[in-house]
Amino acid sequence: MRKRNSIVFSLVECEEDYVKQLSALVSVFLRPLRMAASSKTPPISHDDVNSIFLNRFVTTDVRRHQKHVVRLDLFRDYIALNTLLYIYLVRTYCC
Repeated sequence: MRKRNSIVFSLVECEEDYVKQLSALVSVFLRPLRMAASSKTPPISHDDVNSIFLNRFVTTDVRRHQKHVVRLDLFRDYIALNTLLYIYLVRTYCC
């Protein structure tokens, strides 16, 4: 049970880090480049921005992984609750 819990907790941490990195990518690079592409004298075209970031992939990926992190958090909480309940029941009936 401990091994399963540590795997789930590790997975949640990795997903949270990945979402943070994707969010930073979008806010630091993608949005400013899109705004620059919309300016009067664009240093880069919208097509170039889309080809660099695979337009729909990045924004869709951020949303999808954010939902995934929420689900994993719920699952982690469920496992923690079940572990506590198991410990309580074992101590109640064994001692």
